[in-house]
Amino acid sequence: MADALSREELLSLIERELEGLHHHFLIQAKQIAHTLNPRLTDEDLLNPDNFTPLITDPRYTYADGLAAGVLSAKMALRAALNGDTGL
Repeated sequence: MADALSREELLSLIERELEGLHHHFLIQAKQIAHTLNPRLTDEDLLNPDNFTPLITDPRYTYADGLAAGVLSAKMALRAALNGDTGL
């Protein structure tokens, strides 16, 4: 049976997994965006509302939304670990 992970190891593992998921969905959104317009830059993707084909494509909005959700979960985890509940 494997040894139990320390609190720090567990938190590090969770953070790495969340970072990997975030990166995955960012890449997926970027690939979809480039099928719609290959000239879009990373800066453009920070403001997708400026590009109607992006915000009207459900594949892009889904991948972008998942990336945002995973990033929110990562930030919430960090805040909770720092004792900041935001209330």
